Amino acid sequence: MTTDSAEGPSITPAEGFFASLIGSVFTPGIPTSLVQATHTSFALLHLILLWLLYMTRSIHFVALTVIAGCLWGTVTWFLAELKKVDEEAERLRAVKREKGELTEDEAELTEVGKDGSGDVKVGKEGKKEK
Repeated sequence: MTTDSAEGPSITPAEGFFASLIGSVFTPGIPTSLVQATHTSFALLHLILLWLLYMTRSIHFVALTVIAGCLWGTVTWFLAELKKVDEEAERLRAVKREKGELTEDEAELTEVGKDGSGDVKVGKEGKKEK
């Protein structure tokens, strides 16, 4: 819910989270809000599956809980690997920057990709513009 004040509309923390979650889909990198939403979704899925297992005593919910746990572990591992790749790429860019081997395009992509908030637009000549 937004409220208008003299300074303009204010956004509640929940709206800020959901707005950043939707915006994170379109930004490069691994946004924190998307990771939080993923872990929250898997945690709630596990709670529901465990509750259903308790209520029904069905072996099917044991299998579903194991499958969901394996999927959660796989997603967590994949996110950790992506973070490692991003750190390695940043380290290589820093080494290139020190040696002066960083091209104009790479430098521009480094600036845009740093916080994930920059927009990359392609100009008439095919070069990237901010």
